[in-house]
Amino acid sequence: MLHSSFRPNPFAGVLLFALSLAVPAGIAQNSVVIYPEGFSRGVATLSTPAGDFVASGDMRQVVHPNGEVESWLVFHFKDGSIDSDDTVFTQKGRFRLVRDHHIQKGHSFPHPEDTTIDVPAGTVREIVSGGDGQKFTVKHVDFPANIANGMLTTAIKNMPDAAQEADVTYYSDGRLVRLEIFHEGTGKYWVAQRQFSAKRYVVKIKIGGLAGMVAPLLGKQPQDLHAWYMEGEPPLMLRIDSQLYAQGPVWRFELAGPAWHAAGARGQ
Repeated sequence: MLHSSFRPNPFAGVLLFALSLAVPAGIAQNSVVIYPEGFSRGVATLSTPAGDFVASGDMRQVVHPNGEVESWLVFHFKDGSIDSDDTVFTQKGRFRLVRDHHIQKGHSFPHPEDTTIDVPAGTVREIVSGGDGQKFTVKHVDFPANIANGMLTTAIKNMPDAAQEADVTYYSDGRLVRLEIFHEGTGKYWVAQRQFSAKRYVVKIKIGGLAGMVAPLLGKQPQDLHAWYMEGEPPLMLRIDSQLYAQGPVWRFELAGPAWHAAGARGQ
């Protein structure tokens, strides 16, 4: 669910090691497709850890005739704010990001933004809104093969069971950061009276250089992301606890079902 401002998308995936390098034991291989993506549709909610409703989400994914996969995730907030992510990637043996367009606007976001990552062109286009108006920038970025904006949930989903950890790279706040993904055991959940088991993952955000050294001292170190996936094949993402932007609150992303009466809808 992490995006250009340390957001989850919920929600996809590639791993840090170059194809020409040997992969150490226990580390997931780079972006190998275990579960190919296809056509899908779903709904979700954002809430506080205490369960207070924040936003409702729509998820949609299609496969284009050229083989590219395009996924959309849009959250509609109670206050009218929007968090929208449109991601295009390929999956010919390995996942490869093509482009990611992420928009955050409205009162829920202190620094609204519109960011487009174009991997083949090696460019990032950003429109950031602030007190002095909008600032538009275009910069060149040498993206690694494992750039995974908008694809973190797919990266986790395709992490082999035998791998103890995996890495992906994200573009966030003007820099490339490393996301370390670890298995965190299992947990139980219930659907009606039936009990199921979920795999738990933790994602740690590693900021490189001097910024990474001072971030914890300044209280700017992003919090860990926690994810739960239904066990079995294919794995199903159930829940992610994450920040949607730097220094933002932790919100809970969960799959949702319909409420057939308005009085039963969350947030009513």
